[in-house]
Amino acid sequence: SSLASCSATPTGPFTPLGPSAPTSAGPISTCGRDRAGPEARAAGLELLLASFLALLGVFLIGLSKAGFATGLGMLSTPLMTEAVPARTAIGVILPLLCLADVFTLGVYWRRWDLRLVAWPLVGALLGIASATAFVTSISELALRRSIGGVGLVLTLLLVVRNRYLPHAVYRPRPWQGVLVGIAAGVSSTIAHAAGPI
Repeated sequence: SSLASCSATPTGPFTPLGPSAPTSAGPISTCGRDRAGPEARAAGLELLLASFLALLGVFLIGLSKAGFATGLGMLSTPLMTEAVPARTAIGVILPLLCLADVFTLGVYWRRWDLRLVAWPLVGALLGIASATAFVTSISELALRRSIGGVGLVLTLLLVVRNRYLPHAVYRPRPWQGVLVGIAAGVSSTIAHAAGPI
């Protein structure tokens, strides 16, 4: 068995100083200590990698919100889920995105048209409500897959739009604005990836 290859160290009231030292309580296995080194190193490397991915995700949020590397911000949630559970990742990233939006909003201050926002906002509220119910009712694995799926679909949308419709201007009708808002609310709640929409 695996115990046969383990060494034994005698134990007693005093630590033995040599192989001939007397024993009083029998042998104690050193197998756990032999395995502790590699296991501890592996755990340390895993923690280091998870921390790096989390920091990379946060960096991409700032980069994309500043107007550089548009679309890379969608990678922040999948990267963060490699460091923490999926629901925790969603919760951690949300205030970071809100904080970044406070700074970027200054660039577009008083340049908005509230008439264009009204109907998508109604749809976004519906999408957020339905996606919140979805996120809180599924398993961790299903949520991770949902985050990945949303990210892939919206990345494809971003590529197609930039490739075939780089200068297109779309002014939706009210019912279309509601649908766009629902899609944005759902994708933003699940994966914080509504940018391409």
